[in-house]
Amino acid sequence: VPHSLAVSFFPHWMADLRAAFPQLKSRLMAFNVHDAVLRLVEGSCDLLLAYHHPSHPIALDPVHYDMLVLGHERMTAYAKPLGGKDAGWSWRNKGQAKIPFLAYASGAYLGLVVESVLKRSNDLAHLERVYETEMSEGLRAMAMEGQGIAFLPSSGVQGEVARRSLAAVADAPVIDLEVRIYRQRPAQSSGKTPTTAANQLWDHLAQSASASEAAPDRGKSKL
Repeated sequence: VPHSLAVSFFPHWMADLRAAFPQLKSRLMAFNVHDAVLRLVEGSCDLLLAYHHPSHPIALDPVHYDMLVLGHERMTAYAKPLGGKDAGWSWRNKGQAKIPFLAYASGAYLGLVVESVLKRSNDLAHLERVYETEMSEGLRAMAMEGQGIAFLPSSGVQGEVARRSLAAVADAPVIDLEVRIYRQRPAQSSGKTPTTAANQLWDHLAQSASASEAAPDRGKSKL
């Protein structure tokens, strides 16, 4: 699991799963996306949980790997509110100094997605990179201290927004992500065979995904 999903998604997802699998036991390994994919390819784990954006698809051949969409996430820019409920910076910030930008470190998956979106819209020009880290929780903490703006998964800042420790930056781009889970197809596995529990879990998730597709309103729900 990439670090951001380990913090924002995995805990409540696992809590929901235990309703169907009371005896489920798991081991979470948090890596950057590149290393997480390698663990799956090497057979070092049963399942890979990751974000997906069309600008940076994960290179796993569907002939050899199964994939399910677990849900959708939105990411946008957040900053510390300065009076009222609005963030301290407007996105365009015309006529003012560049906006302090709290960025993901080079190579971080969410950073690649953010920069790809901002380059296409020519929005990098009015941002000044003042800090970077691979960890979304590190960006969140810096934004809460008023150090700049950071693009964060919305599910990971719901509490901060409710407490008005963070606010969405007006007019900032909104990036839609899928939350996906992958496994090596059992018939293709040349390394460790997925455990019985992992196969049972996959069957349950596949049934849930099929039910969501059959009910469009549920299928469109956000995390």
